[in-house]
Amino acid sequence: MQQTRQRPRLDLSPRPVRRAKLFDQVCENLRQYIPALGPNAELNEVELCRQMGLSRTPVREALLHLAGEGLVTLQPNGRRQVVELGHRDAEELYDIRSVLEGLAARLLASKITDDQVTQLRQLAERVDQALSKWQNSKQIENYEIQFHSQVAVMAGNTRLADALQRQGLLMQCLISPGGLENIMVEFQSHVELVDALAAGNPGQAEAMFRRHVLYGKKWVLGALDTKEKNKTT
Repeated sequence: MQQTRQRPRLDLSPRPVRRAKLFDQVCENLRQYIPALGPNAELNEVELCRQMGLSRTPVREALLHLAGEGLVTLQPNGRRQVVELGHRDAEELYDIRSVLEGLAARLLASKITDDQVTQLRQLAERVDQALSKWQNSKQIENYEIQFHSQVAVMAGNTRLADALQRQGLLMQCLISPGGLENIMVEFQSHVELVDALAAGNPGQAEAMFRRHVLYGKKWVLGALDTKEKNKTT
């Protein structure tokens, strides 16, 4: 029997801020909240407003904006839902991600410092340890996000980091919460990725990170295929 999962708590305490700043704040909070709900989850404006302590106007405007970013689907009956992405979407997202991650690795490998290597190695070891135990797929996902986000930030290209963040949010919408719990695969070491960066060879680091992302692509496509088979049985 599938366990009922509680929705994550969305908290944005009302505060006296300018309208433009409030809009940005609501959008950012929803960006972090929406992927955790899983594909096709309904977004109830009244409930979102209640949790945020806001009127419906800023929440509705934010949902419309996020629909333009691809995170929200607008139904003809006025309902809003988390986007559901399929096999083809996953392929395209991961192909793009591999290029962006590779570029971030190339940029970072050309200038990485000892302190950055130490910081990334700590994050990488935490991811690898979580993967080896495979107890909580959401925790693993969070550790993965922290590691790859830090690589993007250290690369020093703000637009690249922003693009990777938006790609990452869409990729989180691919699988329902807990949807990878029973998918056991041989994982690729994140410590080896840090070793590639520390070696100071931009080409090698780019190739390693691209292979790493495409490895994850096979993993998620397998989970999506399993999901589709379960629908038809």
